[in-house]
Amino acid sequence: MREDVIERANGERGIYGVVDKEPSCLVIPLETTAEGEFLYLVSQFRYTVAKRLMEFPQGTWEGSDADPDTVARGELREETGLRADHMTFLASLQIAYGVLNQVQHIYLAEGLTQGEHERDAHGVDRGRERDQRYEGDEQQRTPSEQILPQRSGSLARDAQGIVKVVAIAAQA
Repeated sequence: MREDVIERANGERGIYGVVDKEPSCLVIPLETTAEGEFLYLVSQFRYTVAKRLMEFPQGTWEGSDADPDTVARGELREETGLRADHMTFLASLQIAYGVLNQVQHIYLAEGLTQGEHERDAHGVDRGRERDQRYEGDEQQRTPSEQILPQRSGSLARDAQGIVKVVAIAAQA
C-alpha cells in the first residue's frame, strides 16, 4: 500500500491511498449435464467484511511469473480440486480501481473432473480464534440460474463474480 501526495483540480493538496497487488485470476467452473448447467462456488472467509461468502475460485500467486492460464488452472485445483479440459479466457478487468491497482483475468472452465483440492493457508483468517475459511461446506455445486444476480436470494455476493456471470449469460 502506498500514499501518494496529489494535487486536486482546485489546487488543494491531498493524499490518495493505493493498494498495489499482482494480477489475479477468477475462474468460473461450468458443468453442463443432461440435468442443466451448474457452477461451482467456494466458501471463503473475507476478513475485510468479516463474513464467509460464496464466490468463484480466485486468487494470485504472489511473486510468481506464471502466465494467467497457469494461475487460473492452479487456483481452480487448489480451491475446489477440479481440473478443466478447456479453459477459455473471457476478459481482463481492473477491479476496485478506486483504491486497488490490480488486473483480474477471467476464465471459463469446462470439461471438469473432480480431484483432491490443494488448499493452502493463504486465505485463512488469522485474526480469529479458529480457521473460519474451512468450516462447513467448502465447495458448492449450484444450478447456474440460482447464481444469476437478478434472482432474489442470490448465492453470489462477490461483485466481480456477479459481473462475470452476467457477461457469460449475455454471450449465451
